[in-house]
Amino acid sequence: MYGIGNSYTAEFWQYDPRLGRRWNNDPADKHWISSYHAFSNKPIKNIDPNGATDTKYEDEEGNLLYETNDGNEATVTIANEHKEQFKKEFEQAKNLGVQDALMYNESWTRRFGKALHFKPGENVQDWSVKAISPEETLSGLSIATGGILLAGTENILDGSSIRFFRSNGKIFSPKLYISGWRGGSRGNIKTYSTTNLARGLKIGSYGLGIYNTSVIINQYSSGQISNLQFALELGSNFYSTIGGLNGAAWGLGWEIGRTIAQTEWYLNLKFRFQKDVLGWDVTRSQMCTACQE
Repeated sequence: MYGIGNSYTAEFWQYDPRLGRRWNNDPADKHWISSYHAFSNKPIKNIDPNGATDTKYEDEEGNLLYETNDGNEATVTIANEHKEQFKKEFEQAKNLGVQDALMYNESWTRRFGKALHFKPGENVQDWSVKAISPEETLSGLSIATGGILLAGTENILDGSSIRFFRSNGKIFSPKLYISGWRGGSRGNIKTYSTTNLARGLKIGSYGLGIYNTSVIINQYSSGQISNLQFALELGSNFYSTIGGLNGAAWGLGWEIGRTIAQTEWYLNLKFRFQKDVLGWDVTRSQMCTACQE
């Protein structure tokens, strides 16, 4: 018997909230669950506004590996080198009944995903876009900017001196002496060397370089960059770290170039050049990791 509120209809299902089941077969067949399921049997935890919000996982050849009802309407391409590990982890999660959990799908997308594809109007969740295009705690551009500030300040302080007071120490009036003046004069001005401070800044710049190295290694191990990109990034980071002010300037220019290369206008320019000028058989979706088909 039906009454008000006892049946809900979406584009791909008709749902009975009393039973927690749909009245029609799921058009996307999942061999591990009943074709009459709704919300992967978790109607309180999961969402599915049109009856089709599943993340689809495919390999690089386009073969469907798995689907999860995580409220995200998108297709994740799993890198072939990570496919077996992904399948192993998915089966383990499925045996525990947690394959639809957001934390697992975010982790799989971030660690194993090579690209994210979706069509205009689809219900794509922000977490999946961020997972496929991870934002580091410190972006490369921020690290490079910090590096050049450290290197520039170190260059100024090395061999310099600073005063804090003038007129026999009675008037607070800080001043930096690039010449390294040691103080004296009728005002009995006392100065302090800033060389040790400069050395501390150099250590700080080394710390930034080590941190950036860990970021690059993480990007490589998760399949975000190729072998060639890995070697280039390490080389650039090494010179940026030990090259002083010139190296820091190189690093900043490198990161500015990387930032520009991720902008839409540059990707469109690259796509038109490869397709129209070089005649390569490319698609727009190949220009980015998270884009509409």
